[in-house]
Amino acid sequence: MRCKGKIESPCRSPSPTRSSLSPRIPWGIRPRKAIPHEFVLDTLSPLSPWTRPMFGCLAVYVEEKIVLILRDKPSSPEDNGVWLATTEQHHESLRRDFPHMRSIKILGEKVTGWQVLPADSPETSR
Repeated sequence: MRCKGKIESPCRSPSPTRSSLSPRIPWGIRPRKAIPHEFVLDTLSPLSPWTRPMFGCLAVYVEEKIVLILRDKPSSPEDNGVWLATTEQHHESLRRDFPHMRSIKILGEKVTGWQVLPADSPETSR
């Protein structure tokens, strides 16, 4: 017996369906990524933070101000961790509480307001 055309027949076994390979996800909707360093949001919960995806990371706002970015990306893993939105005048006092805080390498050599608590530092390793 020969199989004709593309119609299912007893001659060929059915191919796996999309649902048998992975969970069903409606077209056009991406599954959410896990929140990196989620404990930060738990800590900030009394301030009612809200988040927004930004450049493959998660920006954290309190009221209308961005205060942090939570980053866990395979590109430039040395800059993964908690990015702090601050100003250069506060770096010294912040470093007393967060001795592993440093400038973000992918932003270049110049010191900026943005600083990182690296993912492998004690401050972010929970």
